[in-house]
Amino acid sequence: MRDFIIPNWHVILIHYPLALVTIGTAIEILSFLWRRSGFRAAGRWMILIGALSAIPAATSGIYAAHDVLGAQDDMTWHDVKQQSNFNSPDNKVTADRWGELRDHVILNSAATGALALVVLVWIGCSDRWRARLHLLFVVWLLVSVGLITSGAWHGGEMIYRLGISVKPDVPSMEAQKAADKDAKKDMESRVQEYVPPMQLHVTLAGWTVAMALVSLALAIRAISASRTPADWELGGSPGDLDFANALNERTGEVGMPPAQREITTSDLPTDDTPVVVVPAARFWLVTTLVALATAVAGIWTMGIWNFKDIMDELRNANHNRALVHVVVGVTIVVLTLILAILARWGKRNKVMLTIFAVLMVVAIAAQVWLGVLMMFDTTSGSLTRFN
Repeated sequence: MRDFIIPNWHVILIHYPLALVTIGTAIEILSFLWRRSGFRAAGRWMILIGALSAIPAATSGIYAAHDVLGAQDDMTWHDVKQQSNFNSPDNKVTADRWGELRDHVILNSAATGALALVVLVWIGCSDRWRARLHLLFVVWLLVSVGLITSGAWHGGEMIYRLGISVKPDVPSMEAQKAADKDAKKDMESRVQEYVPPMQLHVTLAGWTVAMALVSLALAIRAISASRTPADWELGGSPGDLDFANALNERTGEVGMPPAQREITTSDLPTDDTPVVVVPAARFWLVTTLVALATAVAGIWTMGIWNFKDIMDELRNANHNRALVHVVVGVTIVVLTLILAILARWGKRNKVMLTIFAVLMVVAIAAQVWLGVLMMFDTTSGSLTRFN
């Protein structure tokens, strides 16, 4: 079956982080020219969206490697390496291909991790700490841009110089449509040509991680920026309420004590005055929805929609990795709901937030690792290493 996008979605998704992070960083470096303008805010939005889009680009890259290496469900990693399209009669070409792949994966993984961390720290910090760490953030972004650009260069070398992922024998779309018409393919098969289930699953998994990152950062922001009112703010003086009204006048919520407000981004680099409520709980709920969509796409990859049949398949001794993958996936969905509840009603409980945030990070890391194992080394075997 011919996919509509050849060779895979990774070639599309990689352009967003490359362009957005690079341009946004350039704007931030030159921001001293327009410290209060909307152009600087636009540059920061570019950095945010670019950094988040790097995560699904990375997860789609896992599928891309699975695709170009020619991995099959019943192959171990040893088998994949032996029969891979990367191998050539010329040993130097083989070594160059594997070397470019290794460098591409390492550099872009490091860039994605660096961008994710800068987003987490930036959103989580108060405005005062953002101002203090501004130079560090700029250097951090420059290093990330260097990593992602270098990784992209190795990817280009791998494809355009060494010929990996080039598929000249794939029929044209017109020829495929004619063949489909003659074969009278069902609707599901036609849909899969445009939306391959596995690619959808790994891409949505990346967006789940991205949304969880933003949600966690907002939850940290709500804690770090919230403050208990000082005595002079809410004392017994008749002028205290007037003072509270003056602080909140910009948002129109006159009369609400500062103690009941939280802090979010301000254009003033050292301003920690109350602005608006941080919507961490809402973002956790959005993360839950994306995680559920990822789970549905995962079920689609199995091609089984009956719950009993799914459980029978997972109980098979040859699918122990798949079973654990499903269990961890359910755990991630539950954790997003718990964190949404904490963000809404237990926002100042730092201990509980820390515990469940760590559990979420561990679950995501385990889920990615299990996905890699199943893509390149069958659905059964050790959970900690390749067969």
